[in-house]
Amino acid sequence: MEKWQENRNYRKIRDENGTVIANIITVDGRDVAVTEDVFAAYAQMDRRERYLSEDLPTGKVLSMEQLAEDGVLPDYVGAETAPSAEDCVLARESEREREELTSLLLAALIALEDRDRQLITALFYDHLSTREYARRTGVTQRAVIKRRDRILRDMKKYFEQKVDMENAVAVLVAAGPSLDDNIEYLKHIKGKAFILAVDSAIRMCEEHHIKPDGFATIDPQKQEVLFENQTADETPLFWCLQSVYKQVRKLKGTKIFCNCDSCVPKDIADKVEYISPGGSVANMVLSILNYLGFHKIIAIGLDLAFLKDKKHASVVYDDGGINEAEKDDYTEVKGQNGETLLTYVNFMPYKEDVEKRIKDRKEDLTFINSSKGVYIEGAVHMSFEEAIKKFVPDVNNDFKRLIEECQKSFTLEQPSTIIEEYIQECELIYQNYEECYHLYDKLKKIDNINDSKEIMKKIDELYMTSERSFSGTLITDASSMDADQILEEMYSGITNKEKYSKEDLTSIADKGMRIAEIFMKNARETKELFEESLKGL
Repeated sequence: MEKWQENRNYRKIRDENGTVIANIITVDGRDVAVTEDVFAAYAQMDRRERYLSEDLPTGKVLSMEQLAEDGVLPDYVGAETAPSAEDCVLARESEREREELTSLLLAALIALEDRDRQLITALFYDHLSTREYARRTGVTQRAVIKRRDRILRDMKKYFEQKVDMENAVAVLVAAGPSLDDNIEYLKHIKGKAFILAVDSAIRMCEEHHIKPDGFATIDPQKQEVLFENQTADETPLFWCLQSVYKQVRKLKGTKIFCNCDSCVPKDIADKVEYISPGGSVANMVLSILNYLGFHKIIAIGLDLAFLKDKKHASVVYDDGGINEAEKDDYTEVKGQNGETLLTYVNFMPYKEDVEKRIKDRKEDLTFINSSKGVYIEGAVHMSFEEAIKKFVPDVNNDFKRLIEECQKSFTLEQPSTIIEEYIQECELIYQNYEECYHLYDKLKKIDNINDSKEIMKKIDELYMTSERSFSGTLITDASSMDADQILEEMYSGITNKEKYSKEDLTSIADKGMRIAEIFMKNARETKELFEESLKGL
């Protein structure tokens, strides 16, 4: 296969029988399925450009039939004299510009609604007149002209507002204590850098009158108060199935679904854009920025350690600082300036995930850590003020375009399918816990204590089955705080007994019924939350 064929950014996907099942064009590193007519038009433009830019050796014989087949017009061929060096340079520069414009044109076409794309294709690629198109579609010529002019105005805006991703900068706003020191600088680069915040930082943004370009959430247990502000209500939200809770559903802004869930069925997951969560919402934000194609990312508030006895910024949480009772959960870690810092053991995987992502993109990513916490391998460490001066261009960008592209790339149809499956799971899990309740009740009434073993075995099986699913995990997490205490009481004083008495079984059964009621309640509420999410889609 010739090199140009290997490097071209368009291809046809065929099934095992050789039938074309998809026309794919790669734009900004992203595969986009297009219609046959758009594919054909783009391929024709590419072939023309290739022939024009190709350095043809002297004496090379060109087939006119082949040129015609490839869409190269005859007037491009037949010059009897060789062009000057100056003409060659100008021609190549012209073709580079044409190539860039072609790529932009394709992106603009793809961004159109199907109906609008069909009109533009018919008028400018199939060379239909507005009169003929009006006749074929059953509308007036005036209506066609009006719609054509509106579409062209929109496409013109696309060319004018295209974000230069090679030079664009994104800011990852985490909620560590050093955010207090950097939040004011964030005000000055709104519109010049793409600002994507974690959910815990949104209150800080609200307090300082900063509206990020987006924020992300992943934790189903986030405090409701974090989202009770205008900034959260008006900022585009990146969410996933794990973040299904009432306060998120109440938000009125744009909601962009991210598949961060490994438990999503494979046949569905293959059709939904996957964004690696990396263990925390900050890692999720980094995944999103990588997906969007940023080559320069500045992180603030990504401390992943205690600073001045705090692990969060001032208006995020009242976290109480370092707690001696939790000392087994702490470890020491190297700080950005070589100092020793205290951190949570469970923060370390988040740090390692960030480092891995930097390493994976070492050729095309500059990751600037302007936080003041842990030392992150592979990052450039400098103050936020310095990073702004060095990396953030003094150019305003319309980053709404990126959000719109996400909405088109991340599907909202598949989440509906997934959520419907989870609703069914909740129903089955509720039935399991209801059966557990009745089995515990049966345990109270048995006369033959030996029969208790079979009952307890069945209860254990039902609980284990319920916990294996994604919905079951959510229900278990929601129930554990209340249920664990009762569970501890259930076996207090009888753990080492070889055989339970009738009184022991009665006590176990009473407490077991209370636990089952807790799980039933949370199964019902989780189902309601999924149903609420489904309505929101």
